[in-house]
This record gives sequence, C-alpha cells and structure tokens, in this order.
Amino acid sequence: MLVIPDKRKIIINSNENATVQSLMPHAKQFTHDGESMLAVPYGVDESIVLKNLGFSVPAPIMHYYNWPARFTPMDHQKDTAAFLTTHKRALCLNAPGTGKSISSIWAADFLLDEGVAKKILIVAPLSTLTVVWGRELKHHLPHRMFVIVTGTKEKRKQLLEKPGVQYFIINHDGFSNMAADLKGFDVVIYDEATALKSPSSQRYKIFAKWMQTHKPWLWMLTGTPISQTPADAWTLARLVDSPTCPKSYTTFKDMVMQKVTTFKWTPRQDALETCKKVLQPSIRFSLDECKDLPDTNFVGRKTELTPQQQKVLDCIQVYINKTGFPPTRANICRELGFKSPNSAETHLRALEKKGFISIESGASRGISIINPEITSEDNEYPIVGLVAAGSPTLASENVEKVLNCPKGFFGSDFDYFLRVRGLSMKDAGIMEDDLIAVKKTQQIRNGDIVIARIEDEVTVKYFQRSAPNIVHLKPANNDFNDIEVNLEEKELFIEGKSVGLIREN
Repeated sequence: MLVIPDKRKIIINSNENATVQSLMPHAKQFTHDGESMLAVPYGVDESIVLKNLGFSVPAPIMHYYNWPARFTPMDHQKDTAAFLTTHKRALCLNAPGTGKSISSIWAADFLLDEGVAKKILIVAPLSTLTVVWGRELKHHLPHRMFVIVTGTKEKRKQLLEKPGVQYFIINHDGFSNMAADLKGFDVVIYDEATALKSPSSQRYKIFAKWMQTHKPWLWMLTGTPISQTPADAWTLARLVDSPTCPKSYTTFKDMVMQKVTTFKWTPRQDALETCKKVLQPSIRFSLDECKDLPDTNFVGRKTELTPQQQKVLDCIQVYINKTGFPPTRANICRELGFKSPNSAETHLRALEKKGFISIESGASRGISIINPEITSEDNEYPIVGLVAAGSPTLASENVEKVLNCPKGFFGSDFDYFLRVRGLSMKDAGIMEDDLIAVKKTQQIRNGDIVIARIEDEVTVKYFQRSAPNIVHLKPANNDFNDIEVNLEEKELFIEGKSVGLIREN
C-alpha cells in the first residue's frame, strides 16, 4: 500500500483488491508493470473502510489539518484526534489534564472541513459548558460558531435553530429534557461519560434510545471509565458498539463481579482485564505517557501530612493516573505493603479529615482526590454548581468560586455552599440560584432537607424514611412528585444536609 497525500490517493496491490472495490465502487483499477493496482481516494470514510479490512492507513487528519490553537499541539493530542476521526464510535480514556476536550474539538473540526459533518453536539456537565468547552472553542477555533444551549425550554429551542452554528453545547440533563428537539447532529461528543454508567437511569435510557434513532458519530470522554465498580464499563461499551461486550448487563455483571451477600458484590480477580477487552474501541494516554506535557505546577498547603500519609496520597494519585479509576483498600495494601486493610483505612480517614481526599460511603472505589485550591480555610467556603455525575461534590470542575462567610453564621458548622437548580423546593423558601449551606453528614432524620445522590442524579429534597429499605425524597412544590427509592434496587448516597441559605443580590 502506498499513500500519496498530494494526490489524495492510496494505491493498493493486495489480495483484497476485489473486496475493496466492492465496498468502494469509486476506486479505480489500473495496471502497473503488469500488476493490477487499485487507486482509492484518501478520505475519512475510505480510511475507516480500509482500517476495518486490516490495512494500516494513517489518519487523513495528519496530512490535511492545520491544528489551529494558541499553542503547539502535543503528540498525544494529535494521536487522539487522529484515532477519533477514524472511529465513528469510540472512547477517549485519557487521564485528566491531557487535553481530551481540545483533541475532540480538533477531530470534529476536521470532519467539518472534510464535509463529513455539519453540526456537532457537545454534551457536558453544566459547570464546564462555558469555562471549558466555550473557552476552548473561542480561543482555538474562532472560525467556528458555537452556542451554549441553556435557559428555558423555549429559549433552548431557539438556540438549537440558530443558523450558521457548527457547535452546540448542552448539559447532561439538558440533553434528557430536549432529546426530542435534538435533530440533525452528525457528531456527538459526550464529556464525563460516566454520567451514563447506570443502565437503569433515565439519563442512559434516553441517550441510548436517541443514539439508536439518529445514529451519529459518538466520542465518549472520561478519565475514569470505572468510577466505582467494574460493572460501570457496560453502558460505555454498549454505546460504542464494543464487539466483545455482552448485550445483557446482568451477564456482564456476573463476568466482572461476584456476589458475597444479598446486597454486596465484589470485583472478580480478572475484572479489570475483562473491562479492558470490552472498552473498545478506545484510546488512553496516562500522564506518564504524555512526554510532551509541560512541567507540573505544584500548589502548597498549610496542612502537613505525615510521611506515611503522603505515601498513601501519592499511591492513590499514581493508581488513578495509570488505571483511570481509584484504588481499593486492598490495592493500597498491596502497593504499600500494609498487613491489614485497617492500616490503609486509618490513613485514608486522616487524609479525608485534612481535606486531601473524599470517601464515598459504601463504594469500594469511592476515593477521590480533592483539588487543593478548593479546601475550606479560615472563613472561605467553596460554592458548588451542578454536581457532575460520578464525581465527588467538591471536585474542582464543580466549584464556581469561594465565598467568605463568618464561622457560626448559621449556628452550625458546614462544609460548602450548593447552588440550587430548579424550583422543586420553592415552598420551603429555596429558589433558583439560592446558595444552601451544606453540612456533610450521614446523621439524617426525617424532615431534614438533604442533598441526595440517586445513582448519578443529585437532588435537594426533604428526607423521609417510610420503611427500612424505602426512602421518599419529597419536594416542596406541588408541581413535582415524590421520588421513591427502594434501597434494594437503587443506590442512594446522602451528600449532606442543608443548615442555612443565602440569596445573592
């Protein structure tokens, strides 16, 4: 095979010539030195067909794209964009900080240049619509038009119909609410794809049905494909049409998890290898593999760690960078030589108390590193926007800013402010954009206003336990229905409870 970029041709001389021509009738046969050759146009679709037939074809983007940016594109970013443009459905599992967003934007921009796509839909956490995706498009692709689809349903419809726009950016729940109006998109970039990890969630069901109906290109981005358990991989694999992924979630769960008790499952020994096989097609670069990344800037903390605590924190970070998901207690023990998981647990709780990590109760991999810039210090408290699915509440991507508030202002200690979305609690005096002071606690009584996570959905509601395994989350607005949670069927995690409210001018 010979690639001639200047002529936009690929010359093939193999036993597959007849197969290639049957799939691409526009390929031209010719004879050279008595041998039958085939000249194939060197484009996106042709490259995909040839790759599927086993030919080693470089992605056209490497020859025909000028990589617009305010910086020199890094090798791993180019490779990622090239991979995406040669796969109509794929996972990008690059580690946080490697530039998944800019790589996917370039890939989509190239498809626009080539006429393969006309409209791009970006689905992302609400907190990142402007500060990440809008900023990237504005800075690096000024020749493209984009809109951020927010506001009332009517306003969103108007934005979706705006002429001349190539990139439309919408949040996860916005997609679910507007699915019927999302038409004509050729490529979907789904950021923080673990928002779809629960096969029983409405978010997943709506998105899967929409994909089946519209059949666009789909690139799913996440640095943590297995945010809690290996079973999280199933929905991602199904959405990218992984050839090795079982059609049944139950079948896959039995492959990667083993039942210990009625309500407790643990990963099988070969679970990670199984996940790697089904999470295909995918590309992943760890931080260690990105040799051209700039030097890391370290931020100092006033809180000091013991040498052993620092080792545990470093172990967690290294493990996440290498695998894409947090370690279990057993993983930490093996890495650091602890004799008992209790030793790891002691250090983990110390790190949590000092604000370096958060630990999600009931999840074996529920450890998350907290950005050092958002720990509460003195009288400053972080304001958290809409919580990203699968991420800790105080993850950096969720924090809007910090607010100075006197200690004891609400008569009770609290940990952060949460910005309210919607009017489901208006009769309790909690309105859209209000800031509620949240105290992280599991000591909840009936009638408390709680911040609850149901699988990947976060909501503010009254707490009411009506039976040992039945919890009702009750709104303070007759226009909304109660949410009934059967704890035997769904996972419920209480982030904390409201202890006060601030309304900004």
